[in-house]
Amino acid sequence: MNIPIIKIKNLVKKYDDRLIFDDVSLDIMKGESIALTGHNGMGKSTLIKILCGLTSITSGEVIRDKNLKFNYIPENFSQLNIKAGEYIKLIGEIEGISKDDFAKKTNYLYKEFNLENMINTSMKNLSKGTLQKISVVQALLSKPDILLLDEPLSGQDSDSQKTFIRMVRELIKDGVTVIMSCHEVFLIDQLSSRILQVKDSKILEIKRTDISSDEYASMTFYKKEANKSFVTPNIKGIYDYHENEDYIEFKTKVSESNRVLAEMINSGYTLKYFER
Repeated sequence: MNIPIIKIKNLVKKYDDRLIFDDVSLDIMKGESIALTGHNGMGKSTLIKILCGLTSITSGEVIRDKNLKFNYIPENFSQLNIKAGEYIKLIGEIEGISKDDFAKKTNYLYKEFNLENMINTSMKNLSKGTLQKISVVQALLSKPDILLLDEPLSGQDSDSQKTFIRMVRELIKDGVTVIMSCHEVFLIDQLSSRILQVKDSKILEIKRTDISSDEYASMTFYKKEANKSFVTPNIKGIYDYHENEDYIEFKTKVSESNRVLAEMINSGYTLKYFER
């Protein structure tokens, strides 16, 4: 019998007079990968914090084993006055990771996320994208029961996005329950086994086909340069970037597609394919 790893019963959550959740019940099963969708301000981040006990509820029950291990990647990571490497070391010590295992794990993660030259920099001086990578590293140091992700791709470059998706897939295969707040259709497609929509103080299960397929536009350009060093730092709003010897391709929000297309053409790239 598959028993819920977390069970929510008749949840009510209010902030002052604002009702966030109204009589919500939900079962989360071990090994599920759940995508939380919905407009900003509807309560996705609040739900994530409720699940792991970071915020209180007004009434109802959240039933979970007190020994569940949560790892959490917030949308906005604090710009602490400490070097990035020192922060990660502290997390490793808190987790009880041996020095040898810590060295192996961090060397691998720093290389995968291109952070080798950033670990001696104070976190207060890091960009949002680099801070997000540090947040990812601290959450991937150890295997949790539940991995909580709040807009995990926010600020990450396309290479880091692909690396992140690959690593989360490995955790899912290893039985980790993943709950993520996100709006990227391609991320939902690649990681989620179940989609929940937070709307009007309720949590509704929706089908994959209920997510608008035209939320993102796909673009392919003939490759102009030997690498992508110009594209990803200078053209904002690019997701799911891929390249081969001849072409570069990516997705962008439909609302930003005209701007992105114009910027690419003005930068000397020739369009091969465009769909929205």
